[in-house]
Amino acid sequence: MTHEISDRELKKHVRVEIGKMLDVNCKGCDKVSHISGGNQFRFCESNCSVYPKIQKLRGFLEPGGLKRLRKELEAPVKEEIQVKATPNKSKEELTKETYIKLRDQGLTNRAIALRYKISEATLYSRRSDWGLSKPRKRPTMKTAKPKEKETVQKPLPKVTEHEAEPVKKDSARALTQQADTAVSTIDFMQARMSAEHFKGYLIGNVLKHSSGPQFSPEDVKKMVWYGNKLLEIMEGGGGE
Repeated sequence: MTHEISDRELKKHVRVEIGKMLDVNCKGCDKVSHISGGNQFRFCESNCSVYPKIQKLRGFLEPGGLKRLRKELEAPVKEEIQVKATPNKSKEELTKETYIKLRDQGLTNRAIALRYKISEATLYSRRSDWGLSKPRKRPTMKTAKPKEKETVQKPLPKVTEHEAEPVKKDSARALTQQADTAVSTIDFMQARMSAEHFKGYLIGNVLKHSSGPQFSPEDVKKMVWYGNKLLEIMEGGGGE
């Protein structure tokens, strides 16, 4: 009594055979290394003798494919779907020495593969076993270095004494205005405060500008200014 193979087992056999064909014929193929996307399949379809066999097996895995496969099988399934390439016994088998001799005669790899009725991928695999195939060089990605901008220090324009005179006058005018503003402010504070409170106001500003965390020349000037004002009031009897 023969065991009838189930659909699940049949699909498994088909997948195994597809995997074997890919490993033997496609894994070492260097023809499509420079081709990407769908162009690979179009190249294989028109150039590889194994591609139609793989596509036929894939068709058996589609809906209704197993029925077609069962109709085609006349012998046990496991024997029929084994399409692994076997050497042609009627022809002389290609050896390493023969391959080297043919290459020395000027034959290309494609011509040698056609003569011995094997795929170029199979020939590549044999060359690897014989130690005759060179490893493929992977292109190195060159990273563009950012261009460093050269900073050119421009010389400062020379200012003549005549051109600098208005700037000096403006600076002196600004200092005079600041002094006038300070005098007006201090006069306003003195008019609104009692003598004792005004004295405390001056002392507070002296302490403020003499004990700051960042003691600057400006602080010294203000400290001296408030100190002189305080001394003026104390000597004039305004602080009694």
